[in-house]
Amino acid sequence: MKICGCRKPADAIAAADARATYAGVVFAERLRRVTPAEAAEILAPARHRLRAVGVFVDASRAEILSTRDVAGLHVAQLHGAESPEQCRAVRDSELEVWKALRPRSGEELATGLERYAGAVDAILVEGFSEAAAGGTGTDFPIEWLAPVRERLAGADEHRAPDCSAEADERTDERPKFVLAGGLTPENVRDAIRRARPSIVDVSSGVERAPGEKDPELILRFVSAVRSS
Repeated sequence: MKICGCRKPADAIAAADARATYAGVVFAERLRRVTPAEAAEILAPARHRLRAVGVFVDASRAEILSTRDVAGLHVAQLHGAESPEQCRAVRDSELEVWKALRPRSGEELATGLERYAGAVDAILVEGFSEAAAGGTGTDFPIEWLAPVRERLAGADEHRAPDCSAEADERTDERPKFVLAGGLTPENVRDAIRRARPSIVDVSSGVERAPGEKDPELILRFVSAVRSS
């Protein structure tokens, strides 16, 4: 599971103490934006207990790799209009790539999955919002997954939600399935039951105020995921 939008070292420490797998830092123009140098400081106290995910929107390959080197990233999460070719170029630079999709229909989800499935390590789906390219807490309509479930790595009923770094090994050519958008400690169990994702991703759902993570909510969220 991933705790995204970390803005201070205490956020990453809380995620690691709760036994999350990933901590996310945002480099796009959003409320939770940090610089590469700030991200390095945020991630430093928990670096050996978490995998670091950087969130980008239409950044160049050079910018992504430069940020990786400063911040110490393991994963690039791409939320813009990046093409499959751009995703492959980043992935070929020894950086795991997650491509975010914000479909406005089930058909759009299926098209996006077909387009990126061979170019990335994971497909992240979240609810569409005009407000921003992600991080808005907008619910994703889980019922849209039914027609494409067989093509999602999360469709394997025997695969548990991601709880350890070992889950990141590229042992399956199908991309992992990351569910995001509108998740909270209260609804994540049901979302996992219905969607069967490989990974769940939360940001606003574990905040006491916009951009301010709550360690107790992080612990409750992670506990809910593990108990599911």
